[in-house]
Amino acid sequence: IRRCLEKDFIRINPVVDVNNVLSIRLRVPLGVYDLDHMASACTYRIGYAGETYATISQMVKNADGKLVLADSSGVIGSPVADSGRAEIREETTGVAVVAYLPFGIGRVEAEHINEEIEAAFVRYFRATPTQRVGLSKDE
Repeated sequence: IRRCLEKDFIRINPVVDVNNVLSIRLRVPLGVYDLDHMASACTYRIGYAGETYATISQMVKNADGKLVLADSSGVIGSPVADSGRAEIREETTGVAVVAYLPFGIGRVEAEHINEEIEAAFVRYFRATPTQRVGLSKDE
């Protein structure tokens, strides 16, 4: 929301644009990633000491002590900035959408957010949802 207010809405490509509009509308950070450029097993964790990653704009971002989404090759994204490694490209055919929900959010609200995201991708891209995962409060 802050970026949109400061710099106006920047169009990138349809998948990223829909993701950004949903993020603003739902007031939740969302990441959208190219499945072909990430491992199937990802972890939402605290960045390791000295860990960095290159953002989509090629800036080096410090992940140390911050919440990040990572696979076996390193950081894919975070609620603040995504890695360029799994960015959406013109040739992207499969995407993962990650809702960085705040800790303590209720299950009903989380399900509602997931349903809104899924419905938008089905509507605009005729997407076929294949898997929905989440972390329980114990994980």
